[in-house]
Amino acid sequence: MVNINGRRASEKKRMRHRLIESHRSGILNTGRRSEEHALRKIFQMN
Repeated sequence: MVNINGRRASEKKRMRHRLIESHRSGILNTGRRSEEHALRKIFQMN
């Protein structure tokens, strides 16, 4: 149990680290907004 939880935590940390890195490079600033906008449109369509 402890091993699995630790592994999941490290994966989450990696994901968050990736988001921070892409945010620093400026990809997220414009990309995330358009992604959320697209997701909202998709949900409205359905």
